[in-house]
Amino acid sequence: MTKKPEISLIICTHQRAELLLRTLPHYTQLIPALAYELLIVLNACTDESLENINQIKKTYGLECRVVKEEKVGLSQARNRAIKEAGTDWLVYIDDDAYPQKDLLQRLKEIIEKC
Repeated sequence: MTKKPEISLIICTHQRAELLLRTLPHYTQLIPALAYELLIVLNACTDESLENINQIKKTYGLECRVVKEEKVGLSQARNRAIKEAGTDWLVYIDDDAYPQKDLLQRLKEIIEKC
């Protein structure tokens, strides 16, 4: 992810620290068909979410940016992501989703058709 990102993959999460330990490592397996940023929005999290993300970054080499949104609610978290994202293309992914390795290739094909 050294080039300027073309797309933002966004995960909004609320109090799901343990779940993040299972899902986030899958993002290190994405085939880099296009430059992207992984943006994680911690929505009013008071659990160990940030600590778990930092552990995954260290253990798996996950590259991501984390921002906090203190107002609880998915719409609040998504609106914060819009403000924070560094690209024109935003893709929201649930915090319990396991991305397919070819996700970026599929997104690239969709973008090229637009």
